[in-house]
Amino acid sequence: MFILDLSHINTEEFSPEAKRFQINALRGFDGYINAPRGSLEWKEYWDEQEYYCKNGYSIGGVRITGEHYFYLNFCQIQLKEAIAVKENISKKRRVEKKTTFPAFWDSDWYYFTECEKAREEGQHMIVVKPRRRGYSFKNAAKCAYNYTFVRKSTSLILSEQEKYTKETMGMAVDYLDFLLKYTDFGKQRQQTNRRYEEVMASFIEKTPDGREIVQGFKSRIMGFTALNNPDVVRGKDANVILFEEAGSFNNLLATYRVTRATVEESIDVTGQIFVYGTGGDFTGGQVDFEKMFYDPETYNFRPYENLFDDGMEKTQMGYFLPDYYSKGGFIKETGLGGGTSATKEAELFIEQQVENLKRKSKNPNEVDAYLAEFPRKPSEAFIKIGTNIFPKTELNQQINNIRSQKALQYLGTSGILFTDKDGRPKFEPRDDVKPILNFPLKPDADGEGAIIIYQQPFLINGVAPDNLYFIATDPYAIDKGKDKKVTKRDSLGATFVFKRVNNFSKPYDMIVAEYVGRPNLQDDYNKNLFLLAEYYNAKIVFENDRDGDILAYARIHKLFHRLEEEVTVYDSNDSPKRKLGRSYGVSMSNIETKKQAASYLRDWLLQKREVTEDGEQLLNLHKIYSVPLLEELIKFSYEGNFDRVSAMFVAMLYKKELLLKPPPEQQRTSAYDDEFFSRMDSKFGINKMFY
Repeated sequence: MFILDLSHINTEEFSPEAKRFQINALRGFDGYINAPRGSLEWKEYWDEQEYYCKNGYSIGGVRITGEHYFYLNFCQIQLKEAIAVKENISKKRRVEKKTTFPAFWDSDWYYFTECEKAREEGQHMIVVKPRRRGYSFKNAAKCAYNYTFVRKSTSLILSEQEKYTKETMGMAVDYLDFLLKYTDFGKQRQQTNRRYEEVMASFIEKTPDGREIVQGFKSRIMGFTALNNPDVVRGKDANVILFEEAGSFNNLLATYRVTRATVEESIDVTGQIFVYGTGGDFTGGQVDFEKMFYDPETYNFRPYENLFDDGMEKTQMGYFLPDYYSKGGFIKETGLGGGTSATKEAELFIEQQVENLKRKSKNPNEVDAYLAEFPRKPSEAFIKIGTNIFPKTELNQQINNIRSQKALQYLGTSGILFTDKDGRPKFEPRDDVKPILNFPLKPDADGEGAIIIYQQPFLINGVAPDNLYFIATDPYAIDKGKDKKVTKRDSLGATFVFKRVNNFSKPYDMIVAEYVGRPNLQDDYNKNLFLLAEYYNAKIVFENDRDGDILAYARIHKLFHRLEEEVTVYDSNDSPKRKLGRSYGVSMSNIETKKQAASYLRDWLLQKREVTEDGEQLLNLHKIYSVPLLEELIKFSYEGNFDRVSAMFVAMLYKKELLLKPPPEQQRTSAYDDEFFSRMDSKFGINKMFY
């Protein structure tokens, strides 16, 4: 990604004034130039430095931007002692931090260069990065640079949490203090007790008649917290706007839209917005951030080709810094502490760390947490950690497999189900239907949905065998206004058809069909639901806390035989809980029931199946071909609408009940013989063969 030849350059030459400052300190002089302040020598020296800060600086045919030059030479930061790449890259070593000037990194060169290009083309920047790359220092330098060289300019620092605003504001003010003490760039400013809220390059001048007038450069830096207030900067004209740790914004998109309007009017762009996110810190704003990152042009962010996520070639993304660039301890020095990234060595180290965590950690989230904080590709940065117990790394890889293989992309066939003249259900593939293939559902998307069939029903004498299939569904909630009319589409109906384990039709224990949608009439959804039940000769298990009028539809159309009786729910000790007295379906209103279902689902996803000819161990999750379902599993939390996951919970609770009750005697080969809960094998005498 970063093409930069530094083999002929000592990168220290990009920091001549930082080096001068350090040499002077060794000689007992505290400053850049040993000349009287205001003298001709002083003035000529600082005029030259201002020129480089504004126009850039070149060494050996390589140019750095003025902002980068300013950062390297006039901004002191907390930096680790630089250590060259060692042969034993797996051995940890102690490093210390010291206050010094930044080292030159190839990734910083690329970043500052791209920011300049974006500014010249009227674009903003959305950035995803790993931890420990000093972006807070670079962000603060942007504000200090703007404050120092652009008269009457405004820099805004926004965050969801006040601590992020204060941290960046504090760094920026430290830079300003340094400039005021040691350079000719420093701007006199009024002293206030609002150091972390606003600083302004100004002073008060009294007129002969006693009036006070604000004078000075009049540039300023302001900090704001956008918590519950997306309009916090409405009407504020700014040159630079930073969204610090934007992944934590609960109202990110709304705040961005308001903020964008302050710097754009028609084709005119008067300021530049920077939206930053750190891997592992995507919480309330993850959905919005990910949407904006993977659709940069819609939001006027500088776009880049996605060269990282498998199957996403020729698609766009925002600016991404992979963890193997400028990683501590993996920099090939072409100057003191700086130079080019040792990417191959860093990638090998990361892979070793991942494999080590897989072997040693008992916590399934450890690998995900590591990759989220130190991502090699954008999709890893967006891995949701915390209460999500699903195998996100493997799920993400399955998404990449589907997107990179056309055979998997077109495995499902979209169409409609209808009843023929003889009253039998028929499936007709159709190109004009629109299955819902995105998560979350886009506001302007058609919510009608469509049936997708991955595997046609196995038939004996024209009929699917009894008990070979079952259907799990999560009905959609009805949102009504005071007039009782549907007002919004926050929830979708989600239905999956499962094929059970058997000895006569493979592959099995998988989703063979799905139907996700929210048609205008609930009866239309239920019609498709029951047609699927007829087509696969299956019974329906549904979440009965909101039945979506399923019972009423079954009553009217005499279809109760297609509904499974109330499912027994078991606790963590496999003791049955008291049923609620509802005739059909299963209740998931209890959070403990959801957590138990999530545990079952995780076990099922990771259950081993066959081994490929290449020696790859396939899991149940490798038989899921619904990208939106995989995306929901990755982003799942117990808050919000995860309708497909809820349907999977229903399926897992039903599979659990089938596992714990004896199979019907008339079944020569039990379709209930489902051994995916390995921890139950010995207790219930189930064969441990993997499928």
